[in-house]
Amino acid sequence: NPLPSDRFSKFINSPYNEGAACFNNNQDVIYFTSNNQQNGVTKSSSKSGVVLKIFQAQRGTEDWINIQELPFCSDDFNTAHPSLSADGTKLYFASDRPGGYGGMDIYVAERIGDRWSAPKNLGPKVNTTGKELFPFVYGNDVLFFSSSGHNGSGGLDVLFTDLTDLTNFEPVLLEEPINSVKDDVGFILYNNGQRGFFASNRAGGSGSDDIYSFEVQGGTLLNKLNQNLDLNITVVDDATGKILPATAFYMLKADKD
Repeated sequence: NPLPSDRFSKFINSPYNEGAACFNNNQDVIYFTSNNQQNGVTKSSSKSGVVLKIFQAQRGTEDWINIQELPFCSDDFNTAHPSLSADGTKLYFASDRPGGYGGMDIYVAERIGDRWSAPKNLGPKVNTTGKELFPFVYGNDVLFFSSSGHNGSGGLDVLFTDLTDLTNFEPVLLEEPINSVKDDVGFILYNNGQRGFFASNRAGGSGSDDIYSFEVQGGTLLNKLNQNLDLNITVVDDATGKILPATAFYMLKADKD
């Protein structure tokens, strides 16, 4: 029998908090955020209290089954906000585990066979002394996230970065009306790049945090932003390290199959 329309899962939902989630392409595996609990009872540590963890579950005949905590979670720090790459090989998430740059940082774990690798911090171009939360990977190469440490409009702001060049690429702040002087979080974008959703506690909403939708006219969000980027490009001889003046070059975008 189908579940009631207001109830996603009697096994995943609990008396505690279940939050940000994502699915694999086949929609038969879910990764979700939940309070640290076992058999419906929260577990706390003397150091961190009740933390957030990421769990996975498989779609069963009538409900989600085989709920398991991901192996890189811990009772001693928060692990939350999962986002799976389109090819299913990388899971991005936020955590305040030791060794980060600030309050919460964004990490990635890689799926190797049936195991997850040790998480890797995305580095100082993405992570700051503030908080980086709610990663959302668009395809395999672009990551949106919210941050309080990138000198945005105020509170938490939405940015995107190039996952193929985390060492050099400077994350780009989205402009108003997506970002505001308040907190703007939970950004997601449809595959066509023309419509998405996010949450904000800006003035004019119905409560503390409200869900907003947006549409991009005449293109995609990414190419509209890229049109406004100023690029300073230096061509360097790979063998000598010397700058090559007055060099012409072409930028080509390969079509995907």
